[in-house]
Amino acid sequence: MRRNLLLFALLLLIMRGSAVSQSNKDRLQTLYIDAEKSQSAGKITEAESQYREFLASALAKIAIARASVGNEQAALQLTDAVSELVPEDANVWQDCAEAARLSDALPKAQQFAQKAVMMAPHSATAHLELGRIYLLQHASQDALQQLEAAVAIEANYTNGLALARAYLQLKDEKNAAQVFTEMRKSYGSKAAIHYDFGLAYAESGYPEQAMAEFKIAIAEDPKLPGAHYSLGASYLQLMGEIDFPKAEKEFQSELAINPNDYLSDSQLGYIALSRHDDAAAERYLLRAAALNPTDPDVQLSLGQLYVEQHKPQKALAALRSCIKNTRDITRNNYQVQRAHYLLGRTLLAEGDVAEAKNEMQISQQLLQMSTQKNQGKSTTDGMKNSMQYAENARPPRNNAAPGAVQQEKIYEQALSGPISDSYNNLGVIAAQGEQFDTALQYFQSAKAWNPAMDGVDLNIGRAAYASRHFEQAIPPLQSYLSLHSTNMNIRIMLAVCEFELKRYEAVSHTLNPVRNAIRDNQAVESMYEEAQRRAQAHAESQTQSPIEKK
Repeated sequence: MRRNLLLFALLLLIMRGSAVSQSNKDRLQTLYIDAEKSQSAGKITEAESQYREFLASALAKIAIARASVGNEQAALQLTDAVSELVPEDANVWQDCAEAARLSDALPKAQQFAQKAVMMAPHSATAHLELGRIYLLQHASQDALQQLEAAVAIEANYTNGLALARAYLQLKDEKNAAQVFTEMRKSYGSKAAIHYDFGLAYAESGYPEQAMAEFKIAIAEDPKLPGAHYSLGASYLQLMGEIDFPKAEKEFQSELAINPNDYLSDSQLGYIALSRHDDAAAERYLLRAAALNPTDPDVQLSLGQLYVEQHKPQKALAALRSCIKNTRDITRNNYQVQRAHYLLGRTLLAEGDVAEAKNEMQISQQLLQMSTQKNQGKSTTDGMKNSMQYAENARPPRNNAAPGAVQQEKIYEQALSGPISDSYNNLGVIAAQGEQFDTALQYFQSAKAWNPAMDGVDLNIGRAAYASRHFEQAIPPLQSYLSLHSTNMNIRIMLAVCEFELKRYEAVSHTLNPVRNAIRDNQAVESMYEEAQRRAQAHAESQTQSPIEKK
């Protein structure tokens, strides 16, 4: 238990200067220490509550870290684990909401954020998180209500920017501009501020206003990361092919500042492809794909290039990658429909008629869905030209900064010891209350976080035995017995599990080494003899000659 305090000391050193705030680290450490103190003092109910609060807080923070580096499924698994702990802290639910939002699990994120707001109605950050989720769901009126509440509670830069975005989604440009004006008065006319304003305009379908803000940002700081790319994307958003030369210049300027900006490579590849400059298109698109292999837009462009070049194997690989990595089929107005269509054409040319037919059917279904969605809209309504601006304005979450994945792993490893220990202690508390099913789940979680934890196999085995989950009890009991062969109680426990599962030969194998020692234990001796008889009867039934056919 106390040994894990060293891990916390290590954690504080490792994560200094990281995105995980010092207050969060201190809070986690305090929760863990308080839980251990309560348990040592015999305050079991209080200790149980504190361990659960520590676990919920720690798991939620790790969920955010996992989602931030693109490990979305693992992040959502942790939010489920937090939910099972039923935390009473609004901050924990808010963290779960952020992790789910970063993982694009918006319905789940909304549920978490609503719990946070319900538990802490005066928390600006809780209202902000729920508002952000509503914005992503295009529930602009709901978002506006939450973000106005956040600003009313705390009128800071983050809340003001989010509120302006909500106004822009509602096409209330006047109120958005008023918010921006107040923000400039409070925070000054800085390049980064104008860049944020530009993104808000661009993502809401106001390319002209976005361009004006990006130009101001570049004038004040020509090397501001992302500004040149965003200006180029705005040119495409507004005029498309007409402004290819202007956009191209900005993308090249972005690469001069940041040579590894895959977004600029991707757009330059798209422009080259549109001009039928195959060599340049392939060069840019392959660079973009190398920097971010999971981007479906790049893979679609590569697939189209290779189809036009009559390179079927490369086309098949790129198009299948596009389809695999398109998590939302509505992305860019159902652009994955074209991937299925091109894939079907290529498969047909290669003689795979059955799979080609399947891809064409999917393509037709997606085309119908797209047509139904866009009925009644003008051809320019919400148009984003080459690629949807909101999808490409900033690097995706799974394109983590260099070292971010390793940093996340270090953070998680530093917390794994205290997490494992807390689960184990909760298991002990549950077992003491004869809640053996619950204890088993806690002990299994403890092992999942630290497989080498001393005594965890024994705890799992005992809890599984007590809850009559004999199948689950056998492996950990065997593992423990292999290292502690003289432990008579565990050996008998293992034999009982094997007997209950009718593994009579295994019972004999387990008890034979202690045959003399169990003679004084009538119950165990009887079980041993019964196992011997049944094993012998089974063996004899297997060796009897079959009845000859007449």
